[in-house]
Amino acid sequence: MRSTFRILFYLKRNAPLKNGRVPIMARVTLNGQRVQLSTHLSVNQETWCAATGRWRAAGGAPTKSTASLPTSVSGSNNATGPCF
Repeated sequence: MRSTFRILFYLKRNAPLKNGRVPIMARVTLNGQRVQLSTHLSVNQETWCAATGRWRAAGGAPTKSTASLPTSVSGSNNATGPCF
């Protein structure tokens, strides 16, 4: 049996913070089951690239901060482990 796994980062634009930034959320899908969780990070909407799911510097190039987003949920097992 084949397993499918995807992780998507997106902005929660309908709930901006008091400082004008918006929270970055993560959607984890494993075999069709979805879990949404907060990354506890925020960013300005203008610096977010929806196509890649990352934020970028004013010049359009990815910033060093982009590396702080996890590429897997290995660091988030506490939040997703019981769900799957």
